[in-house]
Amino acid sequence: MAESFRVLKKGGAAFFSVPMEVGTPDTWEPPATMPKEEIDRICGWDHVRLYGEDFATRLSNAGFKVSPIAFSPEEKAKYRLSEERDEKVYFLQK
Repeated sequence: MAESFRVLKKGGAAFFSVPMEVGTPDTWEPPATMPKEEIDRICGWDHVRLYGEDFATRLSNAGFKVSPIAFSPEEKAKYRLSEERDEKVYFLQK
């Protein structure tokens, strides 16, 4: 997040979205000694942590101005946003 903030030009904007664990307040970070195979089993091959509801706070702490984007049920269906994983999209500004 910090690197994304660093490389975004002043006044720039970005959209961020990650799978989030519904009802989990804090992001789970794997222990440093955990084997990659175990992390892949838990998080999937393309993620290294499980984000909780603190995702927006983490973005804000990295320096972004964070605005959540609210989708109607129809938009969620149209864009195939998962109800089970509570997929959220955030508009970020530097």
